[in-house]
Amino acid sequence: MIKATDINLSEVNYNDIRCLANIGQAWSEGKRRNKVHGYNYCIRTRLDDFKVSEWIKIAKSLISKNNEDELYLNFKEYYAKIKWADEKYVLGCFVDRLFDDLLWVGFIPFNQKYRPDIIKDMNFVSVKNECCDEFGLITIVRYEYDNKTNYCPVCGRFSSIEYVNPSI
Repeated sequence: MIKATDINLSEVNYNDIRCLANIGQAWSEGKRRNKVHGYNYCIRTRLDDFKVSEWIKIAKSLISKNNEDELYLNFKEYYAKIKWADEKYVLGCFVDRLFDDLLWVGFIPFNQKYRPDIIKDMNFVSVKNECCDEFGLITIVRYEYDNKTNYCPVCGRFSSIEYVNPSI
């Protein structure tokens, strides 16, 4: 495993540090009564396997290098309401560029709040889900992915779509 300080950031992009797998390695040292056990959590990337703390340093350095500190803070703020979303998870989603994924359930709310210029010329589908019986917007790509059931833009549950009005 290499360390964050061994990485030349000018030659690295987000795709290089994208999490391919979460892995772990058990270790032990000593003998008999003095034996100590432990477990190292690591992230496998295209570059190498990194301890989680090293991977976090690399991801944050890459964010700063790309002048995306404000975008990351906005993304982190958006995920703050989700209790189980720790720093590793949020950074992983950021590195995966989730905020640009038209299938992401948070695409419209996040970009309306933090990057309205990204979605100002986009067309969306207005749907009325059975669960809330209220209209909400989803991306056309999300609608085409599954036009029978989809997440409700109002409450977030998956339910059947009752009514669709394309291209609002």
